[in-house]
Amino acid sequence: MLEHSPAIGAYMLSIIVMLMMARNRQSTGPINIIFMFLAVGEFLGVFVRFLLIISGTDLVFGPTGDYFPDGRLIDRSLLYLALFNGTFTAGALFVQWPTRMIAQRMNYTRVETGEASSYGGKWILRILLVLSGPGLLLTLKSIASGNTLIANAQLENSRVSVAGEGPSIMLIEMPFVNLLLWYSYRRGRVGRLWWLSLVGLLGTSLVTGNRTKMVTISLILLALVIQHKGYKVLYRQLPIFAILGTIVFYIGYMISFVRGSLLRQGGSFLYWAKQALLSNPADIFNHIYRSSFNGYDGFLSVINRVPDEMSYKFGHFWFESLTILIPRAVWKSKWDLPVTNIFTFEVWGWSKGGIFVTGPGVMYLDSGVVGIALGGLALGMISMAGLMLLDRYLRDHRWVYGFCVASMCYFLARFSFAGGSNDVVLMQRLLLESLLVGVIVKWMDKKQLLRVRGE
Repeated sequence: MLEHSPAIGAYMLSIIVMLMMARNRQSTGPINIIFMFLAVGEFLGVFVRFLLIISGTDLVFGPTGDYFPDGRLIDRSLLYLALFNGTFTAGALFVQWPTRMIAQRMNYTRVETGEASSYGGKWILRILLVLSGPGLLLTLKSIASGNTLIANAQLENSRVSVAGEGPSIMLIEMPFVNLLLWYSYRRGRVGRLWWLSLVGLLGTSLVTGNRTKMVTISLILLALVIQHKGYKVLYRQLPIFAILGTIVFYIGYMISFVRGSLLRQGGSFLYWAKQALLSNPADIFNHIYRSSFNGYDGFLSVINRVPDEMSYKFGHFWFESLTILIPRAVWKSKWDLPVTNIFTFEVWGWSKGGIFVTGPGVMYLDSGVVGIALGGLALGMISMAGLMLLDRYLRDHRWVYGFCVASMCYFLARFSFAGGSNDVVLMQRLLLESLLVGVIVKWMDKKQLLRVRGE
């Protein structure tokens, strides 16, 4: 590992800088939280995988068999990751510093999520319940029709239908978005009914085999907890968070293991569920890093094969990220494959399916090292500017803004080790869904204000 010391040093320095930004008390509002999630997400999802490979504990998982990359490829990957981290930080600071005085005038402070009045709280709860109804009905209908981890024979395809197709996916996501919005509105002061509702939604993830929703809920909730109660709550209640994290980690493993085993080897659900329960911690750890946190493997494959075996797809990632939310029913000639799927098709001949390649990896597919540098810079600027604009629009509804910040935290954490326009579109949907609630609440506030003035 000593021969990789310069590259490791550059990478770790970029992580340390982001962690310093996360603890910077002069940062405006909750912006420092997004640096924490990006740094921690990348460290756990990418660097730990690097350590497993470089130590010989595991090999790179590739479509043609396991292999050990050469030293130059390892060094390039770490330097590219450091470049992305550095340019993201620079982009965020470029927007933040010149606008600090403007931010103060915009009342850009730490998120305040308290309810304005008992009347407002009553109406907000009704709005959230009404908006959640269609999504709950669609989810129950999907489960009742046999779209479950146990019953569905085409398990990989079931993940698509469980998630929803087109606009229906937003309806299905609304219940857990609204549940988390209520948590933000109440500043975490929720009762047993809220926790039972959370367990119920997480239960649908277990039944259908949809890990994405389960992880999304968990990470957004963690970001909300930090916003409302600070980092100290993690230290004071570390055993509780450790137990909950272990449960989520294990459920994610069980879903992945059972689905993968049924798909490859057949058999019964109960048999593979029993095998998952008998797995030792080392097997669980290795399986998770091979099946879910394997973006670093894909990143190595990308920088090793592009542009020699596939040319750069200049602008494709940004184009698909801007247009992926447009329903195919509206745009008949919409593109078919995201850039990660184009890579697996052109290089390995896969007819369908892509791989995780990390955020920097998908930017490298787009336009090489320049793409990583400019992409990191653009992402930092867009993230900072977007949060500042949302803060301005939602200044009277800080609880909605708090959810937007938490959604950004989730996106950056996942984008760091997964990457691709699918992460971008999930972020877009979360923002649209929460802003829909914000627009309705603002309209209700305006209507009530006019009524008061009329009286």
